Amino acid sequence: MERGGRLLGYDELQGRQPPGSAWGLWVAEDDEPDEVGTLHLAADPLRLRQAALLVSSGKVFSLNWRLELPDPPLFGRALIQHTIIPSARSGGHNDQIDAFNPQASTQWDGLSHFPHQTHGFYNGGTRLGIEKWARRGIAGRLVLIDFERWIAAREREQNGRARPQHGYAWAGMAQGEDSLRFLWDQHFAAVAADCPSFER
Repeated sequence: MERGGRLLGYDELQGRQPPGSAWGLWVAEDDEPDEVGTLHLAADPLRLRQAALLVSSGKVFSLNWRLELPDPPLFGRALIQHTIIPSARSGGHNDQIDAFNPQASTQWDGLSHFPHQTHGFYNGGTRLGIEKWARRGIAGRLVLIDFERWIAAREREQNGRARPQHGYAWAGMAQGEDSLRFLWDQHFAAVAADCPSFER
């Protein structure tokens, strides 16, 4: 994974196959193709000790979105259907999920969610799952971008008001080499976003 005790820089990834990928930087313990990717960074013992020093309140925040959100569902998908049935015999209730779209609510895509157009799925894998992530869990430091405060500060600096922009399909980071380089070279283990712009 590392040369001289360091993670390769983004520019060093360009000579890899596929170009710009981190395929093969980590090897799974069972000698199978790795399915964890950059989440290995979040499990590094030194990083975990350093992260523990940042804890001040000990509060834990769930990032799960309710199962019925977004409403209406994106991309023409169906809303969850949850039926509660009173039981005359026991006096209790029974419930059932009649329809559930796994692209609703909060969800993580596995590394083989979408293939590279020429080279196939991550690390040449053929399985799609997050069970190897779930074995140790995912916990990390949250960096929440407060756009409202950021815009208010820019308005004060510019003595004006932010004007609506048009022509953007989704909010999020710019798509391009600068964003990719920043995320990789800052060693983000994962990026969680509420928009599809990271997939495009």
